[in-house]
Amino acid sequence: MLPPPPPPVPAPGASPAPPSGSTPPPPPPGLTAPAGYVAYNNAPVPAGQLQRVSGLARWAMITTGLSGAVGVISTIMVLPVLGKASDFLDGTISEDEFNDAYLPSQLITTLGTVVALAAGVLTILWMYRLANNLRVYSRKTTFSPVFTIFGWILPPFLYVLPLLILRELWKASDPEVPLGDEGWRARPVPALLYVWFVVYGLIPSVLQALIAVSTVSSLLDGGFSASDSAQVTAEALDASGQYTVIAGVITAVGAVIWIMFVKQLTARHVELTGET
Repeated sequence: MLPPPPPPVPAPGASPAPPSGSTPPPPPPGLTAPAGYVAYNNAPVPAGQLQRVSGLARWAMITTGLSGAVGVISTIMVLPVLGKASDFLDGTISEDEFNDAYLPSQLITTLGTVVALAAGVLTILWMYRLANNLRVYSRKTTFSPVFTIFGWILPPFLYVLPLLILRELWKASDPEVPLGDEGWRARPVPALLYVWFVVYGLIPSVLQALIAVSTVSSLLDGGFSASDSAQVTAEALDASGQYTVIAGVITAVGAVIWIMFVKQLTARHVELTGET
């Protein structure tokens, strides 16, 4: 009969193996997880295909900035036209002189409208991707992604619905809330969003109403007909030019605030999704 094999010799510096059938020793007291460690089952895990948002956000901010810059240029260019409008109504200058003075401002305004439309389309696409990603992360949001499209064109026209959608996008994009936790609904929203709503939604609406009232009242008093296009334009500029200038400045301020908010919300959302 052969003798039993000798027990294995532990490597130098290694702890001896526990006897067969014994339980391993307990961990040392005071053992804690390293800094920054997050348990796997608490981390948000996507349940579908995510969409990138950083590129769209960048272009939305660029076009918004261009729209604001064009608005400032248009406002600067319309200032001397206000005096020309008054001169034309007084008969000091001819219709051709007035039209020549007003044409560059019209061209810049048209360019600004095109850029603003591009910024609007990119913004809607950006918001749609945010909303879709949140649904992928099983956030039970009130507004479906389709509302990010129709919310800008459905009444009320003071952008109340986009405000509510943006509030929810901000809250649901909180990267610290784990999957399945509804605590994101109680998260605070930055005051910057409400400032944007006032500057971009409320104040321009009031100014547009003042412009419309002043223009209609002035045209009725002047007795101009629709065929008197130059006189109508000059009268409108003369009557409400100051409101038009203020509206241009407010629009530029609103563009700056919007860029700041888009940047912050995008960074928050990217942290949640891990987009690189």
